[in-house]
Amino acid sequence: MVWNGGSVNVTLTEDNELLDEVVVTALGISREKKSLGYAVQDVKADQIARSGTATLTDALQGKVAGLQINNSGTGAGGSTRIVLRGNSSLSDNNEPMYVIDGVPYDTGGHDIDGQAGLWGGVDRASGAFDINPEDVESVSVLKGPTAAALYGSRAGNGVILITTKKGGRADGKIGVTYSGKFTWSPVSYYLDLQDTWGQGDNGEVGTTSENSWGARMSSGTMVPAWWDSSVQVPYMGTKNPFTEYYRTGNMQSNNVTIQGGNEGNPFRLTIGHDDTQSIIKPTRLDKTSIDFVSSNKVTDWFGIDVKANYVKTIGNNRQTRGAYGATYYINKIPRSITMESLKANEFDASRPGEYIEDNYYGPDAEHQNVYFLQDQFNNKDVQNKFFGMAALNFQFTKDLKLRVKEGYDWTGFTVNYSWPYQDPVFTGHYPGVEERKYTRIEENTEALLSWNHKYGDFDLGASAGGNIMRYHYDDLWSEGRSIALQGAQFIAAGTTIHASNYVSEKQVNSVYGFANIGYKDWLYLDLTARNDWSSTLPKDNRSYFYPSVSLSALLTSAADAYGINYNHDVIDYGKVRFSWAKVGKDTDPYQLESTYSTTTGANGYIFIEQPTTMANANLKPEMSDSYEIGTEWHFFKNRLGLDLTYYNTVTKNQIMSVAMNYASGVQNKWINAGKITNRGLELTFNADFIRNRNWTVGTTVNFSKNWNKVNELTEDLKMYELGHMTGYSGIYVYAIEGESLGKIYGYKYRRDDNGNKIIGSDGLPLRDASQEIGDINPNFTGSFSLNASYKNLGLNALFSFQNGGDLYSVTEYSAAIHGTAKRTENRDQMVVEGVNESGTANTVAISAQKYWTNAVDEEFIYNAGYLKLSELSLSYSFNPDFVNRITKGVVENARFSVFGSNLLYLVKHTPGTTPDGSLTDTSIYATAFDMCPYPGSRTFGFSLTLGF
Repeated sequence: MVWNGGSVNVTLTEDNELLDEVVVTALGISREKKSLGYAVQDVKADQIARSGTATLTDALQGKVAGLQINNSGTGAGGSTRIVLRGNSSLSDNNEPMYVIDGVPYDTGGHDIDGQAGLWGGVDRASGAFDINPEDVESVSVLKGPTAAALYGSRAGNGVILITTKKGGRADGKIGVTYSGKFTWSPVSYYLDLQDTWGQGDNGEVGTTSENSWGARMSSGTMVPAWWDSSVQVPYMGTKNPFTEYYRTGNMQSNNVTIQGGNEGNPFRLTIGHDDTQSIIKPTRLDKTSIDFVSSNKVTDWFGIDVKANYVKTIGNNRQTRGAYGATYYINKIPRSITMESLKANEFDASRPGEYIEDNYYGPDAEHQNVYFLQDQFNNKDVQNKFFGMAALNFQFTKDLKLRVKEGYDWTGFTVNYSWPYQDPVFTGHYPGVEERKYTRIEENTEALLSWNHKYGDFDLGASAGGNIMRYHYDDLWSEGRSIALQGAQFIAAGTTIHASNYVSEKQVNSVYGFANIGYKDWLYLDLTARNDWSSTLPKDNRSYFYPSVSLSALLTSAADAYGINYNHDVIDYGKVRFSWAKVGKDTDPYQLESTYSTTTGANGYIFIEQPTTMANANLKPEMSDSYEIGTEWHFFKNRLGLDLTYYNTVTKNQIMSVAMNYASGVQNKWINAGKITNRGLELTFNADFIRNRNWTVGTTVNFSKNWNKVNELTEDLKMYELGHMTGYSGIYVYAIEGESLGKIYGYKYRRDDNGNKIIGSDGLPLRDASQEIGDINPNFTGSFSLNASYKNLGLNALFSFQNGGDLYSVTEYSAAIHGTAKRTENRDQMVVEGVNESGTANTVAISAQKYWTNAVDEEFIYNAGYLKLSELSLSYSFNPDFVNRITKGVVENARFSVFGSNLLYLVKHTPGTTPDGSLTDTSIYATAFDMCPYPGSRTFGFSLTLGF
């Protein structure tokens, strides 16, 4: 073109053609999403960053259809339960597999005591807590066995596939990025308490009572102090005990990234540090992470990829959860007892030097001074984790390449416990010291040979490879109890000393292959096959094979290819897909042969102990058969998008432990049995309402509906216990043949044929036999987001919801029988509506205390559904020219954000507590209970990112 100095008019038109989106799939292979015959959903780095959360799992909440994430009610550093497409395993083998940059990542938890759960223990997060969200480029969620078939046994529940940032700059220069974040989390969600009635029983003041069934509180009423009867104090509780005891938590996060190289040889180094103070006053977490990744194309035919990640996490004074945790005791404190008085009198002043616990009642196992527990229970855990890989890439020809990779995942964990004082509850046991160390090592050696070629209208691909997975676990435990010399906090000072050691190893050898066939860019067929040999299964059953097949058809591309007319202004893209797969699961080591153990008894004699669970030398792998059909559509220049999936998964040969007759000499035995079906619908819908040069306004909706059914158990067993709560009314959670997995059983009121309560002669409703009172499974779950931007200003809101599912509130039950729960505030004499056994109306009046101390389980079952504002963020990206000018070229770009999470429940049925953050552990049955979790909190924060 020759320009003669005149004007040139250029008109730019918007190109709304659908881009060929590339996603990472199994074995780290990048594929065009249009070619996949199964459901994959991506979460990008910007979606993760704007959540402002400290962990990747929290950032994923509500962003993927079919992905259920429930947090434990144990505050910062607590565990998370993650399930894709419903529960499929009776042995709680339901968590998806994590893979980072193509290497399996061990997310095993740190419950090394084996006691963290409903009845106490310390909760620590799984290995997913160690993943720095700042390092994540994208997360691909492979939802079903079809998508994950090539990853083997652990991928039967789907795969969370994480791709980290690789670095590199277009100009090849070194770049530095700083990102800082600060959050604070005030206590916001806790049990509703009554503020009217104080310590006592039957409506009268009782300063030695454990209950709050006393008189109406009044600042003008003076009563003897619980710690000294000669001191008079007001009969008046003045402050909320939860906000008095718990504090506002906070977290500071700082990350520095150095990256450089060009597109072919990038490198990236990130150093991050998080300092977190939990809402529990003694609890603090310190995490330091270093991540390095580099790709080096040595020659045209050879390259090396390296990744090294190191994380050190220190936890100080994590507190006991569930029963015997702080919330458990605070719930029951009479409303006229102040937290200040407990704090001032945590030790019995009449016994100086002995530091014996003092409390308003007891102390005993059900009533302890929470401030004494803070001082009495000290612990520190230190984790060092190294994760990395090295890969050699050989490009033999344009079509043929080989990748050889070694992945290494090492975790070293140490925890120290100490109880420095005598304890009136655990007499003869404390003071004491305990120490535990374990090492987990997983190595994966992998090779994959791949070939791709285009023949006319066909795109062909084939790959074959293998993997050797080696796992080693070593656990060393020791304790010193009943230390005679107070202050001597070391194991050798104990009058009783015990120690034990446990070693476990496992190996899985695998071979696999897959083929891809594409025809004219509209029809795609994928075939995969894998065979595993697991050391945890018997010789005759350790080999198991599983194939998969998937087919996808781009209807719009086919129509274009064959001249079929359709309205291109309305329809941009249409696709249908089908897939089927079979996936196996093995079991833990040493379930095949029973072994005896030794213990030290009185006078140092060694005793042989028989195992309590009978091994099974004929175990077979669990197997899942799954198919799914789906369709994807985009309309109106990609302003509307729809992705709909139906799936059906059948899991059989469940490896489960069933109870035995005590006459057999063992309590349980391992068997293969059971068949569970999960069917479901998943919907993702997105729309751009406004999209122009300055404005974008849109929404994304995720919806999931799962139907779960226990088709079979065993010939003799039709009801399998998943877990129970003893010591209360006796709540059980069952898998029942013909029903959904997770039925809650407890006591209901006895009723006549018309539904009336039947009342006894004492005026109390009669209790019926134990029966179903709830179901842990929700009707459906989902989320919807609103996303808007104007030039450099962005606003994002995420709402998440759950419909149905049930929850038994032990939190409220324990408070109600002690008269502190809000629903016990009405203390008028009551005549319970109902009829006596002869059918006439009840006329016997009873007190509120009598009613609530005899209330049955159905009173405390709640709908676990909710609608909440999960995330809200406002961000501004400064104009680069402006930033360069005011910093004289030092800073290239800057971004500032303010955000909040877990902000507001618009719909909630539980009594002040949160329905989605009350877990005590990650088991199936724990989802049935609200068991005195730490109070929930809202989180607010701001972040700043600077690029140099």
